Amino acid sequence: GTGKITKVMINGNNWRLFDEMKIILPYDKTPENAVIQIAQGNSKKRLFKPQKEKHKQSNLSSKFDNELVNVWFSINSTHDPFIMLPVKINKLCRFYNKLKKNGFENTYEATHAKLAVKYFDTIFGRYNLKESDKLNILAPQSQLAADNSYLETALNLCNGLETVVNSYENSNNNRQNLIYKMWINSE
Repeated sequence: GTGKITKVMINGNNWRLFDEMKIILPYDKTPENAVIQIAQGNSKKRLFKPQKEKHKQSNLSSKFDNELVNVWFSINSTHDPFIMLPVKINKLCRFYNKLKKNGFENTYEATHAKLAVKYFDTIFGRYNLKESDKLNILAPQSQLAADNSYLETALNLCNGLETVVNSYENSNNNRQNLIYKMWINSE
């Protein structure tokens, strides 16, 4: 429908925290997994049931194996700001797998960890394409800037999640406490 908001349902239940212009989703009252239906104007209510995931995802791992670790350290100096990326990525894999094992695989933290690992693997996909001459190489200065852009983004994804989860250390929120413990145990 179009027009003013007339009805909101979350997971098939009526939701009262809305007015004709906005919906309010307080963190502590909104389900972790929510299917939100919004009716506007004179729209007819249609029950929507999301499809359940048909298969369990396997554990998250990076394509970053021992051979790539050697390549990584051969192309990056020990003073390079990106030198610790493999360590951070491997920790994110362990963290995601702990979250998944404990039923937290659909959380922000799990999604962020998975994104960082997949992004990091993209960097190695680019590296392999360059090595096999399947990626157009730019002028040296431009190529370095492009490569560093990918690395900086991967590092920012890792550091961003680390900052968020470390902020849970003294939280009064039980969910955040559990996630923080899984983070610490992912060392």
